[in-house]
Amino acid sequence: MLFADSIVAVISQRLLPKIGGSGRAAAVEIIRASLYIKDLIKDEQGMSKLKEALIDGRENGMIPFDDHLAQLYREGQLNPQQSATRLLPLAGFARATNDPKD
Repeated sequence: MLFADSIVAVISQRLLPKIGGSGRAAAVEIIRASLYIKDLIKDEQGMSKLKEALIDGRENGMIPFDDHLAQLYREGQLNPQQSATRLLPLAGFARATNDPKD
């Protein structure tokens, strides 16, 4: 059995320091294994389309890491520089959080 045929979902998390050093916030990414996602995983060239499929899958319960980083920032748990350096270019982070600082 192929890996792609056996998965139900992939959940990834990164623990990031909260503002003020009061612990850590878990930033997550959730990919649900739809038939389309499974097909992308099986195909070497399909892996390049995985990020786009994840973004399109928001309405089906998928959560891109970038979106969760932006949510944690809006909730006041992370500062923008710390969040932006984790994954997003600062311009993309500013758009995702509606932060005009960039």
